[in-house]
Amino acid sequence: LGLAQGGLPYPEGYRFWTHVKSMELKPGHPLYESFGGLHHIYVNPTGLRTYLEGKKAPFPKGTVIVFDLLEAKVEGNALLEGPRKLIGVMAKDPGRYPDTGGWGYYAFGPDKKPLAIDPKACHACHQGAANTDYVTVGQIIAAWAIMSNRTPEASGTAQCAGETSPTLVLCPLEFGREREG
Repeated sequence: LGLAQGGLPYPEGYRFWTHVKSMELKPGHPLYESFGGLHHIYVNPTGLRTYLEGKKAPFPKGTVIVFDLLEAKVEGNALLEGPRKLIGVMAKDPGRYPDTGGWGYYAFGPDKKPLAIDPKACHACHQGAANTDYVTVGQIIAAWAIMSNRTPEASGTAQCAGETSPTLVLCPLEFGREREG
């Protein structure tokens, strides 16, 4: 197992956590260069209640949210998962991460080894979601809709790099090597 900066281990078994949302970023999206592909978002049991309650309180310490980025492949008129590009991780611990709203930001490559990122750059993109504890509105709306079997009404937007979106907004990762993709 690889450890990310600050000792956060790779979140083994995250695909067995609650699946919050999936989406695909295609060419032409402003974040395609960094995040083009198929995205799946998962939350651990600690953070699930906050999603289900519509984000009326901050996420509790110990919440972990995983952003799983895979290549998107089209075969036989179907969208399929390709190879994993990376996973991004948000870990809530206000005492440990006071400079980034209580969240640690981490990334792991397909080999499960930590990638060098700038957590403050990630957090800068999450500033537009300060009123939802820095978790983008799209993630919260999707979780509410999935878990309550309802269609949510638009309740806000998140902003990153000058782009406003009613869906998931992700910060570009600054790798200590050439970007893949």
